Amino acid sequence: MTDIPNVKLRLETGTVHGADTWSETSVQASADSSGSLLHNGSGYIRPMHFSVSSHSFTHSRYFVKFDQGPELQVDDSIIATDGHRISRVFLSSPESRGEYYAGLYNHSTGNSDLHLQAFTNAIGLVAPVRPGHGYLWTAFIPGLAAFGLTASTGQAIYTVVGDLISIGWLLLMIFMWERPRTCRYVEARQTYDSRNAQLLASLDQQLRDARV
Repeated sequence: MTDIPNVKLRLETGTVHGADTWSETSVQASADSSGSLLHNGSGYIRPMHFSVSSHSFTHSRYFVKFDQGPELQVDDSIIATDGHRISRVFLSSPESRGEYYAGLYNHSTGNSDLHLQAFTNAIGLVAPVRPGHGYLWTAFIPGLAAFGLTASTGQAIYTVVGDLISIGWLLLMIFMWERPRTCRYVEARQTYDSRNAQLLASLDQQLRDARV
């Protein structure tokens, strides 16, 4: 896993022009006939309940003319207006074995649209997976086997012994297997969150210090 200070940032910077912003409204209607009322002379009826909701969405589109390179059209990313300075962000490290495109950064507003998943995976900064508990069902096997023996022989002692074995098995798995796995996960998660926060802080500082 790479050291956070070894993460290198490269910017391709340009100027925004042709910015356009507009809004769209989505309207949704629904009807519900749940519930009933007793109507005199006509039995039960189900009244209709109508509801209408609306949501507004803001869209943006603009062009970025890079200082060196082609022009880029940007749709629905970070909002920008004419004259803003925007950079494409590329990241690399000794362990990433190449550059990764991470997204856009608006130097004029400080807003960003970064997607770091591929790069963090490349440098070994991967979120740990919470351990599953699917194996705990095996603790019921002795109890089920004992129940079958009791049903076939009529000896209730099998059920008692099977239940005791199941309880002991379950406790053994919890304390000897489950708890250590959970502790390792918690420790790994804390390490991941800490290093992820360091990476974001380092990138934010480098972006703010960049001369464009």
